[in-house]
Amino acid sequence: MARWARRMLMGVALGGALGLGACADRAERPQLDVSVLEQSAASAERERDYAAAAGQYRNLMARQPKRLDYVLGLARNLRYLGLADDALKLLAQAEEPFEGDPEYLVEWGKVLIAAGRPGQAVVKLEQAIDGDDGDWQAYSALGIARDLGGDFAAAREAYAKALTLSAGNPVVLNNLAMSRAQSGDLDQAIAILEGLHGDPRSRVQFRQNLALLYAVRGDTEKAKALAKHDLDDKQLERNLSYFQRFERPPIPAGVQ
Repeated sequence: MARWARRMLMGVALGGALGLGACADRAERPQLDVSVLEQSAASAERERDYAAAAGQYRNLMARQPKRLDYVLGLARNLRYLGLADDALKLLAQAEEPFEGDPEYLVEWGKVLIAAGRPGQAVVKLEQAIDGDDGDWQAYSALGIARDLGGDFAAAREAYAKALTLSAGNPVVLNNLAMSRAQSGDLDQAIAILEGLHGDPRSRVQFRQNLALLYAVRGDTEKAKALAKHDLDDKQLERNLSYFQRFERPPIPAGVQ
């Protein structure tokens, strides 16, 4: 919840004090409204209520349409909602002031991945890296784009660079594991994800990816035991049935 500042009314004349207070209230209200919206958007996103977060970022953009963090916040939450085409339109319309900004280009690359356009994503992400080669997210997203294009060696190089910038990052390690699995190194992929199991930064997605790899390898009981941590019986059977259709796991398109 927002912390509201207490108004301090100073002055010896009551009429003057009230007048000053009313003016201050009118002057501060727009700023307070923005602060409340910002906190509400961040809270909704943390709670994975992406529709609410997107709505708040729309409200913020209505006030300040050229704020980069608002544009990226809306694009990101549209991407999380599966509305990649809407996010692409937003980013294209906002391009003029942010054209060469690395952070803007990284989000555009992620949206292109979500839209199933890995080749275009590579272009944007490499442009972002040219502008700032210190962002692990750019390299991690580039790895996913390379994986989707079938260039597993280049993908691993990108993940390796991401890990030099953010050592032990579980998101990057998860992506690297799935890349290994795609290139046929299933045992190494499982070993990487097993190393994440129990890490406090681990996520449901990572556990389910490990269960997927167990199922692909034929370790159905291991897959079932792990998947039970997060799924009910109906979801579990549906997932196992899905998993067992693959000789190799599908590349996850989700990007953080």
